[in-house]
Amino acid sequence: TNYGNTWLITNAALATNIFIVNNSWGYPVSTYDINSALFDEAVRDSLPFRTNNQPMTHVFAAGNGGGANSGGLGGAADTIASPGNGKNVITVGASELFRLVPNSLISTNTGTNDPQANAHSDSFSQVADFSGRGNVGVGIEGTAGRFKPDLVAPGAYLVSLRASTFTNIQETDAQNMLGSSQWRYESGTSIAACKVSGLLALMQEFFSVNHGRTNGLKPALNKALLINRAQSLGPAYDFAVNNTLTHQGWGIPSLSNTVPSTTAFAFLTNNGPVSGRIVLVDESAFVTNHVASGQYHSFDVSIPAIPGGTNNLKITLAWT
Repeated sequence: TNYGNTWLITNAALATNIFIVNNSWGYPVSTYDINSALFDEAVRDSLPFRTNNQPMTHVFAAGNGGGANSGGLGGAADTIASPGNGKNVITVGASELFRLVPNSLISTNTGTNDPQANAHSDSFSQVADFSGRGNVGVGIEGTAGRFKPDLVAPGAYLVSLRASTFTNIQETDAQNMLGSSQWRYESGTSIAACKVSGLLALMQEFFSVNHGRTNGLKPALNKALLINRAQSLGPAYDFAVNNTLTHQGWGIPSLSNTVPSTTAFAFLTNNGPVSGRIVLVDESAFVTNHVASGQYHSFDVSIPAIPGGTNNLKITLAWT
């Protein structure tokens, strides 16, 4: 197992122009284990035998053992599968989609009838009941554990391609509802993770074309961007980081929020003032601006006044 993970990590890092790796898989354990540690290391340096760090953004599905109710609440903490419970990876849970699928149809990822199909597809603002919940390491990494997942994305009853060799009769009902035998419904945090990986790929293209970041953003900066611009699914959830049970992480990201325009961004250094709606501070590629214990960097930030209104400042710090 560890050999296979090492092969996956190193071959992705050795390839040309791969900056994001989607991992729609996990092990049936929720404890932080050797596989969690291996991918935590890979995010920071995927090729330790080479000079300097070779970082890689790894996205993981949160797993489907959340055990919540169809209203998106309840369930159990510490149900995020390894390696998705890692510290440096981006961990993605699943949210529902508003489809109102009839109860007679199937929950496609299991191939069996879903008696609650309608309840599992009746909202845009609920975390799917199966989605793995945090926090992780409860009672081990502090009393409340470590905040996870990082984000959620649509992962229940998505329309997906159907294999031509699939002959499950029950699934034919779902295909009839979709109007074509070429499609099927699919559910799972694996699907949600793919969406975030795709979003990250579009972000990479954006920063490469418009800001010259052809070597990719650092994984911590990718995570910070997604978290900072994410929004809560709805009033049933909050962002309290001292809760043992965490459903949505920091919420649901969107491309239009994360990369609103080419002129919204400024990369901040300590060489002078910059102006931008979104200001980014990235780690130097040559490790010249790291800080150790007792060290710091300071930056002056000016918030423009809005006549008759309030201008908000939101800061997200992420690290490996």
